[in-house]
Amino acid sequence: MANESELANNAQLPDFVSDCRLMLRFARKNGTDLPPELEHEIAQLDLILKPLKLPPVSDIPPVLVSDIGLGGPAETAAVDPSRSTTELILRVHAELSKVITPATALSLQTTEPPPTGHRFFGGMPLVVKAAAVAALIFAFGFVGSAAFIAAKAAKDAIVAQQKVNVDNEAKKTEDPKIRTDGEGEKK
Repeated sequence: MANESELANNAQLPDFVSDCRLMLRFARKNGTDLPPELEHEIAQLDLILKPLKLPPVSDIPPVLVSDIGLGGPAETAAVDPSRSTTELILRVHAELSKVITPATALSLQTTEPPPTGHRFFGGMPLVVKAAAVAALIFAFGFVGSAAFIAAKAAKDAIVAQQKVNVDNEAKKTEDPKIRTDGEGEKK
């Protein structure tokens, strides 16, 4: 089948297919209605991906994709031989991009939790993890600098109090006979 070899030969098409999966999942999670033509094209794309042992674009189990092609909807979901796989993938990608606007495939990839089993910080995206780590570092830096500034201020207050005490002692030891009244005259 030409569609299978076309998909295998083009290195960027699997990226577009994964983008389509991500955008379709986002659209369905947000309750967005898809046009019937787009749903038909997604079904066609699923029928192409099934023989390649690739997961379908839709969220239905791969076992059911072949059943869709064999049952009643076979006429509506049959693959159009006049359209190439690349054209179909690009058309589905473009239509899904319109449906999820203002979001983009790239923004969804950035905010998508990593597919690995790594669950540090609850499986958040790498961007969120980096922001959380930076916030913790800055919080510790703030607390540390505040403690340093408070210690310096306390030390300065002690030095100032000692100066005041020395000045008061010096005034007490001065000659008590020399005194000034309100007009500045000595008595």
